[in-house]
Amino acid sequence: MGCATSNEAASVEATGKSKAIDRQLKLEKVEHQRFVKLLLLGSGESGKSTVLKQMKMIYGTGFTKDELLDFRNALLYNLVECAQTLVKAMETLQIPYQRAEREYIDIMEDGEGQGIYNGGDYGFMAEHTIDPTVLEAIKTMWEDSGIQYCYSRRNEFQLQDSCAYILNNMARITSPDFIPSEADILNTRVMTLGVSETKLNVEGVPYKIFDFGGQRAERKKWAGYFEDVTTVLFLVAISSYDQSLYEDSTTNRMVESLNVFSSVCNHQVFKKTGFILFLNKIDLFKEKLKTSSIMTYFPDFTEANTFELGSKYFLNRFQSLNQFKNRPVYIHLTWATDRKQISVILKLVHACIAKSNLEKAGFA
Repeated sequence: MGCATSNEAASVEATGKSKAIDRQLKLEKVEHQRFVKLLLLGSGESGKSTVLKQMKMIYGTGFTKDELLDFRNALLYNLVECAQTLVKAMETLQIPYQRAEREYIDIMEDGEGQGIYNGGDYGFMAEHTIDPTVLEAIKTMWEDSGIQYCYSRRNEFQLQDSCAYILNNMARITSPDFIPSEADILNTRVMTLGVSETKLNVEGVPYKIFDFGGQRAERKKWAGYFEDVTTVLFLVAISSYDQSLYEDSTTNRMVESLNVFSSVCNHQVFKKTGFILFLNKIDLFKEKLKTSSIMTYFPDFTEANTFELGSKYFLNRFQSLNQFKNRPVYIHLTWATDRKQISVILKLVHACIAKSNLEKAGFA
């Protein structure tokens, strides 16, 4: 009899635990459905992290003191890295210097050996900046006409897009009391590795935003986040039509983006998922069109080398890849570092997501 009572008690306890688990699962499901799950996807250097920074500044609380310090140190690292990249490219492209002195060139060619970095995040401690001798070397070289010519050929080697912004602001960035502005933060380059999750409230709607590394080795991690996605925001640097991949110098960046977009856009799991494409970096695209012909890299483009015709060509190339004709792809031409322009675009994106959610719920 005692045994029967014991079994009954165990059964009641197990039933109670099972109900508690069911309740917890229901609560988690309700909580999950409240969120918009947004994936930021695209090849490397497309501007995903820049869009995320804009979203944090527009819809979030900005950045903490520690985060600002990280951006400050990253900008110092970017400054040195840009200068060293240009010096290496001068040698590779066999471009002669016009005024830069040999001692300054030596400093940048052997940066770490000359003690440019002093430890800490991105090679710099909170209380330190770049040594004055090193800074003078960078300044002298950036003013050299040979370096400027090398910079004009930057599509032939790997150089971050914000190089000119950083080097033109080096005096301010290296000052002891420097605190990064919003523009500085947007022009900071830190390669995304792994996956980051950010929670934001966008006009009363909670978002979970996942930002991923875009290089080939990082894309293996994307698929693990493909379930229960509300919207995919795919980014492409439209200005990259004449550049090669960071990880593979034989592959054109735009060709890579077309291939990656096709595989993601036509993945079965996204057949009914909202899909938005940003053809990003239109500011760089407009500037590049003055000297770089699209036809050189895409022979089937036979129109005049203008922004209107060039952007239309690439828009149609991406649009034609969508095999799910009942699931449209909404395309925007964007300038992710411009607050005014991206604010308008993000409002349209949010409205599109809200409309899609209402349609799925049967209210529209």
